[in-house]
Amino acid sequence: MDPIPSTTTAPEEQTPSLASGRSISSLARIKELLTEVGNYAWEDSIEIISNISWTPSLPDNFQEMYGYSLKPYLPVIMFGNNNPGIQSSSPGSIQVLLDTPDRGTGYIDDYRGALVQGYRQYLQALTNWTNTQFSGPAVLAGKRVVSNEMGAVEFKAYQYPIPELLWSVNRAVAGGVNQMVFHGQSYTGDYYATTWPGYTAFSYLFSELYSNKQPAWEHCFADAVNYIARIQYTQQTGRLRTDVAVYNKQSATNTSFAPVYADAYVQNGVLAPQGPGHRAFVIPSTSNLTLAATEKLQQYADAGLPIILSGRDPGYYASGDGSGKDAVEKGIASLKKLPNVYSVPAGEVANQLSALGIRPQIQIQTNGTWYTTWREDVRTGVDYAFIFSDINASVGKIDIASTKIPYLLNPWTGEGSLLLEYQQDENSTVIPLTLAGNQTVVIAFREQANNTLLHATQLPSTVLGYSYSENEGFVLHVSAGPFDKPSQVSDGRTISNLSSAPAPSFVLSTWTLTAEHWEAPSNLSDAATIAVKHNTTHQLTSPLVSWTDIPGLANASGVGYYTTTMTWPPTSAGAADGAYLIFTSKILHAVKVYINDQLLPPVDYAAAPVKADIGKYLKTGDNRILVVVPTTMWNYLRSILDELQNAGLPPLLTVVGDVPGQTENGLLGRVEVVPYVNLKVT
Repeated sequence: MDPIPSTTTAPEEQTPSLASGRSISSLARIKELLTEVGNYAWEDSIEIISNISWTPSLPDNFQEMYGYSLKPYLPVIMFGNNNPGIQSSSPGSIQVLLDTPDRGTGYIDDYRGALVQGYRQYLQALTNWTNTQFSGPAVLAGKRVVSNEMGAVEFKAYQYPIPELLWSVNRAVAGGVNQMVFHGQSYTGDYYATTWPGYTAFSYLFSELYSNKQPAWEHCFADAVNYIARIQYTQQTGRLRTDVAVYNKQSATNTSFAPVYADAYVQNGVLAPQGPGHRAFVIPSTSNLTLAATEKLQQYADAGLPIILSGRDPGYYASGDGSGKDAVEKGIASLKKLPNVYSVPAGEVANQLSALGIRPQIQIQTNGTWYTTWREDVRTGVDYAFIFSDINASVGKIDIASTKIPYLLNPWTGEGSLLLEYQQDENSTVIPLTLAGNQTVVIAFREQANNTLLHATQLPSTVLGYSYSENEGFVLHVSAGPFDKPSQVSDGRTISNLSSAPAPSFVLSTWTLTAEHWEAPSNLSDAATIAVKHNTTHQLTSPLVSWTDIPGLANASGVGYYTTTMTWPPTSAGAADGAYLIFTSKILHAVKVYINDQLLPPVDYAAAPVKADIGKYLKTGDNRILVVVPTTMWNYLRSILDELQNAGLPPLLTVVGDVPGQTENGLLGRVEVVPYVNLKVT
């Protein structure tokens, strides 16, 4: 069936539906539906406006925590202790300072510590059915799931592209978060005094509004969600292991270690051996120590944990419990005399770790910025390495302290196969990587009966990819061009002979764009309508340009269906066993590819270039290529913004600042076909 819409309807793809597709008929069924499909709950940010944060139990909690009464110091805490996020410019009208050396800061710190304890008690009431923690303390406390909100970006409503969402997700994963909660999902039906496209939370100020009112909802959004789900699966498996713990006490938190973090003990010189497994404890000079912290650190050092003080001595964290600055400084001086405690200049921590024989589980050498995580599943014996290249394209290698066999996992497709190129000795595995900005790699390491499987130790740049099967082994996909370096195999052989030269690449130069416009219904109060759709046709040539540069599409939003044809095999000289489809420009939002009406597996949006192996989909003669590209809704909504209402009010972003400009949409740049010939590694 032709997936291009003929008139006003778009091809529907299967998308996950709530409660096996059954609709919610009444509020009485919400509990039933949550029981059926719910797993986690999520708590939003606290946005209470107050003069001073207070609860009835706060004085008693304070007395229990610090051993003295808060009541005499109420005048001290009545300044600067409202909501810092939304009341920073209104700290209060009167500030009381004491004639103590810290001018009363210690009592304020203790008050805030009591607030943290109160909030912890509040969260404890929810932890029977939810998990919401910061990643470092959560992992140390033995929490399997660490969640975070994703996608709440100011001035990005209806214009938040999927690659930007994935960038935020990947950064969070690198920081130890392993469950994402999307910001959005507004009510999609009719709402009081609200025009199409329906009720918009935060009145068009924050992204994103995920629903079928967005063209990507039925075209590609599931691919991104599945990518995130697979990443989350690997990051919820086993235990997150972290090489080094870094002490951070610059704000008020509970100073006690043991009651909260049951895993925070040292065994065989390792902190929390059943958890993150820290092999050293670093204290930067920007941190502040309490007396309790210095005592706990002395216990850790006595138990064999290396402790490194970076830069000058840490500062004093004021408290009103009697542990004064002199006592803390004396504790730090005693700490520095212990044999497992090292003081180094700022920037020398890595050298000290190396001198102690502590090497990273994942050692990085790159010209960019890579972040990694390492998880170990003792039940299955499988370990997972996650590598994320932040912002810029980069090349380099990772040196893994493991000699298990590496498997490349594709979070976009769910496929996994033996990794082709790496070097291994008796201690580690070195893997070369070339990553685009925001691109990730997931590699599993597994013991195998034969840990000397044949693989490549070096490959030329003309190898664009490979396939692997137990029967065939590795089959390299070699494109045209000289071998800039030889193909070397782990058994010492060099493979450099091709049976025939690959055909050269060529550009798909002419395209037909069927633009499916998504627009408002004639009755703007009909907010339940998904969209009114109609098609226009546009003839395009390479390189492809944004819809904003195509007549008739500058203010359009919807779905683009780009079609072209190609002849296979190539008419130019050279052989071809298959081909890659290469997108030379970045994916703005999302993309799906069909070859001869067959849907290809999802492509990696962050790759540069984005490519898809189309070899098994090609046939002799004419081949039809369709690229489906949804847009965001912003450009169209922007064109009618002055007609929109949200609960009786105009969109808030028209009031608080300049309305954002148009965004690029569609498919950009050149689309190339790169033939390849197969070269078997045997």
